[in-house]
Amino acid sequence: MMKKFQSQKGYSLIELVVYIAIFAMLSVVLTRSLVTIIRTYASAQSYRTLQTNGELVMERLSRELRDATTISSATYDSSPGAIALSGTDAGGAVHTATFDVSGGAIRLDGNNLTTTDVTVTSFILRRMTTAVGSLIKIELTLTTNRGNVATTSFYSSFTLRGR
Repeated sequence: MMKKFQSQKGYSLIELVVYIAIFAMLSVVLTRSLVTIIRTYASAQSYRTLQTNGELVMERLSRELRDATTISSATYDSSPGAIALSGTDAGGAVHTATFDVSGGAIRLDGNNLTTTDVTVTSFILRRMTTAVGSLIKIELTLTTNRGNVATTSFYSSFTLRGR
């Protein structure tokens, strides 16, 4: 008479070790992917913050410089630079705009133009004279001081047109 084999229920030790090894490899791959995604997102956020702040500052400088008729005072060829511009607004009233750097922030008439998570590391003004008039060349470097440190520089040139 033959013996009947009982069917086994459950997993053998070798099967469990193989399943755990496969699960561990998948976990490592997924964790590394997640860390890479988080770092990339933080880096993109830092650069977006820098771009937004830099564009805001350069746009405001551009507007004030193009509307100015004279430069009241300025600190050229050194960082941090400063400039005071005089001109008239749309209504004909005399208007003065002063840009300077204080506490790592660029300011317009004492009000911060950059956010608290951005530091102005360099703000250099250079004056050039052309056949048409004065040209102001601006070099602005911003750094984030949030988790992912990033630095971006902005360059532009403006002429005083006045009204």
